[in-house]
Amino acid sequence: PIRTAANIFLLHGDYIDFEGIFLPGAKSPDIPDDVGAAVYLAQNNVDVWGIDQAWSLVPATETDFSFMTDWGMQRQVDDLNTAVSVARFFRRVTGSGSGAMLLLGYSSGSPVGFALLNQETQLPAKSRNIQGFVAVDQGVKTDVADWQTAMCETVANFQYLIDTGQLQDYNPLPFFGAAARQDPDGASELIPGLTNLQAALALGSLPFFPGITAHFLAGTFDADGLPTGLQYSSVDHWIDFLVNAPPYEPAAFERDEYITSCPTAGDVPWDDRLGRIRVPVLYVMAGGGFGYTGEYTLSFLGSKDISELRVSLHDPAEAILDFGHIDLWQAGNASTLVWDPILTWIRNHS
Repeated sequence: PIRTAANIFLLHGDYIDFEGIFLPGAKSPDIPDDVGAAVYLAQNNVDVWGIDQAWSLVPATETDFSFMTDWGMQRQVDDLNTAVSVARFFRRVTGSGSGAMLLLGYSSGSPVGFALLNQETQLPAKSRNIQGFVAVDQGVKTDVADWQTAMCETVANFQYLIDTGQLQDYNPLPFFGAAARQDPDGASELIPGLTNLQAALALGSLPFFPGITAHFLAGTFDADGLPTGLQYSSVDHWIDFLVNAPPYEPAAFERDEYITSCPTAGDVPWDDRLGRIRVPVLYVMAGGGFGYTGEYTLSFLGSKDISELRVSLHDPAEAILDFGHIDLWQAGNASTLVWDPILTWIRNHS
């Protein structure tokens, strides 16, 4: 690696791994190897690191998930902390110094990142691993009533799985991807009335929760409202994304990531000291993504260096059609609209 102060540690989100979101060319035969935010930042002289969360490595053939009993938020925080410590060690021995690093957490990686920062407030400054944080399209706290309702239901659903002995959540993405890849024009068993390709497009472009405009990708639709394609991302790239998604995720972690957005879910320790977080923070939102539901988080932070990047290509009234949660990494114009502003922030905070 080059010797440079500019650095970033990347943490992926739910239902995907590091390569799937930051380095898609490594897995997708239709995507050049040099496509992806990780390569883009490295080409611009940033020392880029990342982690695959442990659950993303569980094979599809696994049948005993008892090991996932305690794979909640704290497990993810501990693994992330260890990984950044490893990165800092190798930065030191390769000539870039051992200073604290910048962290980027995307989707569920954002709550994990905030939880690590929350934990580090209890440590002396010289013992902390993170010197700045890029939180991408998800927060910890919300003042959006519909999101609170949806998250309380989500937390209850995952707790029910755990209480009934199911510790793993089955990732739906590979099922949609395999059907769309193998038989795009066949009738979908997952969304009756659509073809397999239409179902995959609907999964990407339609909102997830009542009253919430957030979606994965900005779609195109016919006069009947049926999905016909994507505005900013490649359909083939999206199908690759689905096919290559990990098969399982711990129910305990998915419960934990949303608890802080449900006012009635009870107290947890990983948001108790948000006001003592004083590192610089960049909050990135997609106009059609989930970021607006968590923007309230910023009002709890103690940092005096907080900036926001909102990527929106439609009027607010058309948020349901706007740049989506995964468009931030997959869209053909993402490098200009998203990655370059993040690069500027990294340079200014390294």
